[in-house]
Amino acid sequence: MHILQSITDIFNWLESTGILAALGAFVLVVIKQVQPYLKTHIKERQMAQLTDFALATVTKFAQLASLSKSDRKKQHFKMPPILQSKWDSHGQPLN
Repeated sequence: MHILQSITDIFNWLESTGILAALGAFVLVVIKQVQPYLKTHIKERQMAQLTDFALATVTKFAQLASLSKSDRKKQHFKMPPILQSKWDSHGQPLN
């Protein structure tokens, strides 16, 4: 019970001196200032990953276009792991 009383006393002191309110306001301001940066950074990174995947896929299809069906199947098993995880064994995109 002594620990709970000490915690309550500290919380009451922080509240009565205004430190708790100032700390809460500071946290809100930081969140509001950092949020747009994080949204932009995440969007740019997702677009870069999507562009890399699209380029790799188009390149692979361009290479496979001139091959016969049996050669395409052989080449499929030589795909980079990032592409193999996105395509099934029949060459169809996974949903």
